[in-house]
Amino acid sequence: MAKVMVGVDYGSYSFNAASSQVTLNLNGVFPKLEAILLITNVTDNIIIYNFANPALGGTLSGNVLTLDYSTVAMSDTDKLQIWYYNEDAQQTDLVDLALSIKRDIQMIRREPNMTAAGLNTVIAGGSLTTVSAVSSLTYFGGSGDGGYGTLAHQTWLNQKWLLYKNNIIT
Repeated sequence: MAKVMVGVDYGSYSFNAASSQVTLNLNGVFPKLEAILLITNVTDNIIIYNFANPALGGTLSGNVLTLDYSTVAMSDTDKLQIWYYNEDAQQTDLVDLALSIKRDIQMIRREPNMTAAGLNTVIAGGSLTTVSAVSSLTYFGGSGDGGYGTLAHQTWLNQKWLLYKNNIIT
């Protein structure tokens, strides 16, 4: 479950300023009114929808949100920032992924002195925040590496990798 920005993190939108309507295209899923959090016209720096403000509400029919706020003076090409609470989306950054894989590998090796508090990943010379695409992970080591090279371990790790990959790439 995650808060996502429509048009950047998830789906797309179109804006019809003359009719004060925003059409949400959420990858084949119909939006829920209670999940639309905030819409800001970032071109004009104006909040046009806020779930917590009755004067900035709207009505939803299918995937079209008709705003209570009049956007007639705005342009269809204005950029909107739309925050939506998506129950399905789960954002995972590369550091979280690396830590999860490291914990899983350590569990395979069953090292009794390793605890979750002692696991840290440092990225030298900068930081990585997201993964755009990973196609496969097929190798963790060779023979004599403490057990990582066995077929059973590689199969298990590749299955775990697919689970992680599917949470990153949508």
